[in-house]
Amino acid sequence: MKTKTLILTLLLPFAFYLTPLLSPAQWSQQNSGTDLDLKSICFTDNENGWAVGSEGIILHTTDGGDNWNEQPSGTDYNLESVRFKDPLNGWIAGGWWSFPRTGIIMRTYNGGFSWEEMYIDTAYYLNDIYFTDSLHGWAVGAYSYYMGQYGTILHSDDGGITWNRQESFTWSSLQSIHFTDPDTGWVVGGYYNGSTGYPHCSIHKTTNGGITWEVQINTIGIYSPLTSVYFTDAEYGWAVGRNYTFSMGPVPNILRTNNGGTQWDSTLYNGTNGPEYSLESVCFINKNTGWAVGGMNWFISHEFSIILHTQDGGDSWKEQAAGTKQMLNSVCFVNAEEGWIAADSGTILHTDNGGIVGLSQHDVSYSKLQLKTYPNPADRIMNIEYVLARSGAKASRIINSEVVSLNVFDIYGQEIATLVNETQPAGEYTVRVNTSDLPAGLYLVRLHAGKESATGKILVVH
Repeated sequence: MKTKTLILTLLLPFAFYLTPLLSPAQWSQQNSGTDLDLKSICFTDNENGWAVGSEGIILHTTDGGDNWNEQPSGTDYNLESVRFKDPLNGWIAGGWWSFPRTGIIMRTYNGGFSWEEMYIDTAYYLNDIYFTDSLHGWAVGAYSYYMGQYGTILHSDDGGITWNRQESFTWSSLQSIHFTDPDTGWVVGGYYNGSTGYPHCSIHKTTNGGITWEVQINTIGIYSPLTSVYFTDAEYGWAVGRNYTFSMGPVPNILRTNNGGTQWDSTLYNGTNGPEYSLESVCFINKNTGWAVGGMNWFISHEFSIILHTQDGGDSWKEQAAGTKQMLNSVCFVNAEEGWIAADSGTILHTDNGGIVGLSQHDVSYSKLQLKTYPNPADRIMNIEYVLARSGAKASRIINSEVVSLNVFDIYGQEIATLVNETQPAGEYTVRVNTSDLPAGLYLVRLHAGKESATGKILVVH
């Protein structure tokens, strides 16, 4: 076997696009078995997941979503949020919007085989629930009336058996909550002032488990109401929301921080779908790689879905093709490749490649070429093994010397480096690549020899 070691550096400004590889993003629809709106989705690993939604619907899968089965909820309330810390212990929050407004929290100890009603709130509808471990959890919601909205925060330290009200924020509908440990968390929300059309936006942080909350953003007319917040650690976080008001036009709908929320930077994404949309959910697997989903199906006649993906922590966002026009309500990823989205009308979307391109898995075999990339994910060193192999059943029939090219591309088709471009005889080869200076993210590897090609992919982490 022949081995060479290379330092991988960026090639600028040269770039071109791989048309066969960059086909529409690979989100496929799964059969949920329902046409009810699905509001939240949660997976604990590649196989075990739950989706919840309107009229008390709870769906469960043990095979990555190939098959979804309904679990008895015992309620017809709308279920807005589902969280599991492991395949057995899970919690759901939701409620009933009509008078009398009601919030509900349920939990399971057995993976959803049975669900127990643990809490009823007679005033506040509950929008989100989050647990840091099997004991410590929070639920947030809002009470609306003709002048505005009041938020509420509930806390449990016994696994959801009992709930106590924490500080609530006047004039703030609380939509989403996220904790990085039992002490440190953020809650976001806001609303539109019906008389002026101005948006209200709020972000609050706690460092003592919710005993007190400090204001990070609480303003009218600057930022959009926020619908979802996600932190990968105590420093890096993102919040998304709606970005259109009739009086002001588009307003920023993606916020991010790299210092725990001491400062939030804002951006407005105006892609092919235009500004009139809502981002309903955001999820990151590390400080660089994340997704935000939403759409538009209210107040205006046309409908569309939107999936945004970033590999640089939100410096830039690229749209991915959803293949549906339903409102996308919740996104969940368990790693850089496996992800699911819950949407209206019973729609569940799934990707096994980060929603990027139509590539197969890491080991790809063709009639004459074999390609393997490892370790995966890669930190400092990436090994690319390839074989110029037999053609046909007889061992004596092999590829003669041919020009072989081995190239690395980012997920948008831009060439990062040419590793091999020379004549090589049949045989086994290994290229060792130092990726220390390469930004974290997903990359494509393309091997070409004669009329044959093979492709693979590798995730770079630091």
